[in-house]
Amino acid sequence: MLMVLEKGLWRTTRGNPSSFTDSQVEKCSLQLWNWAVAENTLSTISDIDNAKFRHVACKLLTLSDPSSINERRVRLQIEMCLNAAQAWIVCGRYEMTDDLFELARTCIEKLLDGLAGQHHSLSGSKRMMLDRDLFSIDGLQFQCVGSLGEHDKAVIAFNCVRDKLALHPKEAPFLAMVCYNLALKFHKEGKLEECTYWLRQSYDTGKAEEEYKVDSCQQAKTLRFLAHVCLQWEAPHCWINALNAIELAIKEQPNVPGFLLYMKILTLSEAPDTDLISAVQKILKHNLPSDLVFNAVRMVMQNGRESACKTCLPFVCESLSHTTCGLEVILLKMEVALHFGNEDEAKKEAEDLIAKHHSGKMLKEMQQEHMHLLLWGRASFHIEAKCYADALVWYELSASFYAPGKLDCNLAKLYRNLATCYLELHRLNKAKESLSKAHRIEPDNPTTIFLNLRVALFEGDEQNASHAMDCLVQLANQEKDSVGRLESLPAEDQETPC
Repeated sequence: MLMVLEKGLWRTTRGNPSSFTDSQVEKCSLQLWNWAVAENTLSTISDIDNAKFRHVACKLLTLSDPSSINERRVRLQIEMCLNAAQAWIVCGRYEMTDDLFELARTCIEKLLDGLAGQHHSLSGSKRMMLDRDLFSIDGLQFQCVGSLGEHDKAVIAFNCVRDKLALHPKEAPFLAMVCYNLALKFHKEGKLEECTYWLRQSYDTGKAEEEYKVDSCQQAKTLRFLAHVCLQWEAPHCWINALNAIELAIKEQPNVPGFLLYMKILTLSEAPDTDLISAVQKILKHNLPSDLVFNAVRMVMQNGRESACKTCLPFVCESLSHTTCGLEVILLKMEVALHFGNEDEAKKEAEDLIAKHHSGKMLKEMQQEHMHLLLWGRASFHIEAKCYADALVWYELSASFYAPGKLDCNLAKLYRNLATCYLELHRLNKAKESLSKAHRIEPDNPTTIFLNLRVALFEGDEQNASHAMDCLVQLANQEKDSVGRLESLPAEDQETPC
């Protein structure tokens, strides 16, 4: 369609030069341009059609008499070229911009040469305007070349623009944004070296004069991205670069994503304990959300740094114990103690936590679930070692956390797990008591019935054993796989909370 429009316009005007004056050509060009702008504003034409109509309007203006130099018309031509090129960039048709950039450069040269030939001197403001136009052309060409994935050509184009940036400091944010977008493109293509190059250029370009520099939020985002890419190299020497980048990012903007990545890099690079401790102290210093502090300590814990954890916990407790996070601090201490096998300390923290919970200082639901998972996980550890008495300690702690009268599926699972341990220890009365509580919550649960069958068999109670079997058969008729599932269930299998 674009070629048809251009050829039609050429035949209409150049085929009969006297039929249109320069003013009429300009008027037609502007009418088409303004129509495209209006339709695009109303979203009644697509981006591609908007670019096409602007391109044609721009080319139409070139049909005026080339021998005359009308400064206003030439300036209009330059502006239309740049805007039409931007319209093509919006719809990703970068190859369509070449002739527009060439035309814009020709217009600038014509303006300079023509005025010089007429012995007119350009005022300072007009010269600056033309320089800005040339800079815009270079910047847009850099954007197009980079978007086409041509790294080497993009580097050349970028250097050309960067050399002129000192004269146009306001354009630093735009140039930094283009570099960042190029980094995104190369990262998606798995080209990490090219990606890191453009991220560095984006950050360096953003450090312009104070008035025009890129805001700290975007600079920090660029640096976090750079640190992340450096980590992807999976080479120790690159971790140093990652660490340098993330430390700069935190200086620009100390936030949750930055500190989480900082902790990740420190643990991956096997940084000394002092660096990990210092990182946790920095988080507390910046008054960031308490969840970040807890996650940071957990990352130290999961990295096997027991000494660092023991150093961190006291000042974390001191900073947060008087806040609404006091119970979460105790939960964290319990988790760390369990992770490093300090069961006596963990039990003490669990008992303290349960006592405070029942005194009215309630844990949030998510923290309650986390606590039960920790206690059940420790019990399962002892189950695997056939230490059922030790497992009971942790299950009973979990049970004591529940308020009297509370009923839910997790509590039923807990009672069944308790019953299994009691059975293995031949404490049949306690097993029956636990199963009775589980039955009240989930009367038709096949695992509860199966455990009742085991109790009856232990006691030699044929009547209850027969009743349990009848119940299982009845359930099997309702759910075909129930019996097979129960037959394959070893006595020591434990249920986990939802």
